[in-house]
Amino acid sequence: QMPKQTVKTSLVGKLGAKLKKAHEAHKNDETKIPGGGDLPAGIEDGVAQLVECKFSQYEKGDKKGEYFFYAAGVVVEPKKVGNTVIEGRRTQIMEPLCDTPGRSRETVEDHLAWIYNQLRLLGVDTSDLDVEELEATVEALKEEAPYFNFRTWKGEPSKEYPNPRVNHTWLKAIEY
Repeated sequence: QMPKQTVKTSLVGKLGAKLKKAHEAHKNDETKIPGGGDLPAGIEDGVAQLVECKFSQYEKGDKKGEYFFYAAGVVVEPKKVGNTVIEGRRTQIMEPLCDTPGRSRETVEDHLAWIYNQLRLLGVDTSDLDVEELEATVEALKEEAPYFNFRTWKGEPSKEYPNPRVNHTWLKAIEY
């Protein structure tokens, strides 16, 4: 944490009340970590620390108002892939929690089974979990901030997906 610095400033002289108002409005904002671009494919046994874990609702599109699960971790290792620094970038997973006909997982049950598997990989015992505790459990998991292994991979281009995206697979919670 950088110590507070006190010096005369030309900013306050020039911007005065506007600057002070903006300062008061934003000095306590939560720090937002930029995504920094997607991770490259081919990472094996990467290490990340959980920083986000929640259920939220789609704000637009054909699933507007429906729920989804989202979790993100910040990469700790490897620090670089080739010449690209990836330490501090995010690995993230997301899963709808609504019916999605035509997808590999089509129903709320299919999606919740996948989500529960991810939670177990991160150390949650879902066997004694009451469904009413689900949201509080993912919030507690976020606060616990476990470390976990992950990998990234990219599928082959196809007619349907000519530019396949990098997929993130989370493996298991680890001591780090």
